[in-house]
Amino acid sequence: MQTSGAAVAAGLVMKLAIGTILVWLYAAARPRLGPGAKTASLIALTVWLLGAIFFSDFPLTGMMSWATYAALEIVQLLAFLAASWLGAWLYREP
Repeated sequence: MQTSGAAVAAGLVMKLAIGTILVWLYAAARPRLGPGAKTASLIALTVWLLGAIFFSDFPLTGMMSWATYAALEIVQLLAFLAASWLGAWLYREP
């Protein structure tokens, strides 16, 4: 089945929302955990773990294999880390 333009647009909006949430959580955690890549990494790991748990039913129900799920989650973790690091680098407090 071919992906529709609406599905691509929805995916992009969702990625933007996740990126915004990552930076928002980084800004909220920064006073307690300190600025930098370590805090950004902890935020990215937390958000990724919640998503991984939420979608863990995909291989359990046979929607995808465990190997596919593992590969997807590794890619997602790398993307979350990159987005969180970039957001932390761009974020400035007044």
